[in-house]
Amino acid sequence: MTSEEEVFLTSIPSTVWIEGNDELMFYARSEIVSTIISLKALQISFTWQDQGWGNRKGRVIIKVLKHCKELFLIEDWSNPALHEKENVHKLYDVDHEYVKDLVDECRFELWYVVGGGGGHRLELFDFSIQLLYDDDRISVLGFSIEPEKKEQDENFIDFPLIYDNNIDVRNDPISDLNKRAKSVEGMYINLTFKI
Repeated sequence: MTSEEEVFLTSIPSTVWIEGNDELMFYARSEIVSTIISLKALQISFTWQDQGWGNRKGRVIIKVLKHCKELFLIEDWSNPALHEKENVHKLYDVDHEYVKDLVDECRFELWYVVGGGGGHRLELFDFSIQLLYDDDRISVLGFSIEPEKKEQDENFIDFPLIYDNNIDVRNDPISDLNKRAKSVEGMYINLTFKI
């Protein structure tokens, strides 16, 4: 299988994670920020919620890296996700440590924890990071959901399944995950099958 060029989206599509564990999991990485000269603010926005009942365990963490070396973490919302949708909008100005600690050629990574114990789910909507500059430029960072150097076995096929209101994916026998998945309008599901 030939390697494909990394594709960056300016907003991560609505995502539902149902992997019930307490591990920190990688999801997406941003394009490289070539320069931070004249950067005046960093804005992070998303909407999230957990499964809507029981213990709250879902978390989102952003790692800032340069050349694969972790510089710092952004986790101002590291308290677990609420049972109902919550809009998160964080604006960090030039005097904030996160903006001061950014360097040229850095990138951002989105990580998450669903939570173990059964029945846990974390939903994330409209995740984006914007860089605001002194000259009123706004740079919306693109994110790649696939790892930059993804190694694929020739026996694996990746394809997106776009949810259709007329199909109930919970009754589709091709995957055990579908038995636990809930139908979410507009959700993108990435499935991998060994053939």
